[in-house]
Amino acid sequence: MIIKLDRQPEKFETFELFATFCARNSIDLNAIDSLDRVVDLFQQSIQGNIKNLNLIYGKRTESMFAFVASGCGRCILVKQEDGGEIYCNEEISIPDFRVVLDDNTTTLVEVKNFHKDITKNAFKLTKKYFDGLKTYSRLCNAELRIAIYLSQMNKWILLSPSDFKEHEETYEIAILDAFKKDEMSLLGDMSVATTAPLEIYFEADQSKPISLNEETGQILFTTKNVTFGCNGKELNSDAEKALCFSFANYGNWRQKEPVLVMNENLPIGALFRFEPECPTEGQGFEILGSISSLLSNMYKSITENQGEVIATKVNTAPQNFHALIPLDYKSENLPLWRFTLQPNKGD
Repeated sequence: MIIKLDRQPEKFETFELFATFCARNSIDLNAIDSLDRVVDLFQQSIQGNIKNLNLIYGKRTESMFAFVASGCGRCILVKQEDGGEIYCNEEISIPDFRVVLDDNTTTLVEVKNFHKDITKNAFKLTKKYFDGLKTYSRLCNAELRIAIYLSQMNKWILLSPSDFKEHEETYEIAILDAFKKDEMSLLGDMSVATTAPLEIYFEADQSKPISLNEETGQILFTTKNVTFGCNGKELNSDAEKALCFSFANYGNWRQKEPVLVMNENLPIGALFRFEPECPTEGQGFEILGSISSLLSNMYKSITENQGEVIATKVNTAPQNFHALIPLDYKSENLPLWRFTLQPNKGD
């Protein structure tokens, strides 16, 4: 399982930032007031950016991609590329990440957030910027990909430079065309499905105080046991329970109104049920979402509070769904369907 390395930013990156501020502002780092001057400059910079929502959402999306790519299963290395000093005699743009796959191929990935109406707006990059990305990738002898996060759909799309159409000043692709050419499967992404509904039942410990406020609807009890179910069948193995918890919390299904289980006017438990918003007829299974979407929901749950972004980075490694769902996974109680979508590169 891929892990997040601790690079001790408080030791190395803070000094790197301090030294950079000193160099850019001709400050002697040994001067008595050097730290105070740099802190003032840093504060001015942060104050100018902390309310910049485009910057905040853009940086959050970049960090989310690293989280998602690390959890999809095929990446053995994901490293930020656009950091540190660089010297070059060509005009370049530096992609956000270097990704090494389990077949030892290297891909450089530029990450973009797209929040517009996908039916009315194409995704665009200026020629100068796109050509700079391609030049950098050529110099590094690596392939280039563009990762686009469709924030309104919670969906990732991964594209090759050849997927874009060249215009006078831009390279563009219609989002509906981008769906067909999506290469997220390169990272190990796939869609998963199971039977509905998923259920999580919290059983109250009746040996401890239980209260129900009928005016507010607030219930207070101590949980004695948690049981998990899928389509009416109880889940017993740790793997089944872990998957049920992850699918319920981060999948695309909607949580129904919790059901309070009563015994002689006393609450003895609470049942939470999760079902697809628009069930299919006769199919036998329901799509929960792609692994990348589940991981994105997980990332957003950590970095948001009531819809507001409170962090752009997380100090944790992603849950690797391929570790949770081994290739030989089989279960009658929690059956799974897995779909790997291949890109259509035809016209």
